[in-house]
Amino acid sequence: EEEEDEEQEHEDQVLAQAREDLMALRRLHDQEDLFTPRVHHAAQDSAGFLAFGLRGWERLPENRYEPLLRAVYERGPVGVSVTADAWHLYSKGVFDGCAKDAVIDHAVTLIG
Repeated sequence: EEEEDEEQEHEDQVLAQAREDLMALRRLHDQEDLFTPRVHHAAQDSAGFLAFGLRGWERLPENRYEPLLRAVYERGPVGVSVTADAWHLYSKGVFDGCAKDAVIDHAVTLIG
């Protein structure tokens, strides 16, 4: 039981840190449209992100094969947001068979 409590405490700390990081990101970029596909640069006062090397990121067009393939080829691993409820239907390429209101519930690193 003590081990379960420690595990739950660690999980709570990780979730709290993730929420804090997301709130910081929202505050830093509250005037910027983060949903537009383009390169986004970290603000100079975003010390937490700069401390671990995040200088910027690029949002790619959703469910588009060519921009994703190009990003993996030219820049390396890509973080991908997915909904796992239809993974059993996936066989190759970019899966775009999910509903418009699908809940994103997994983050995946795509490497090539």
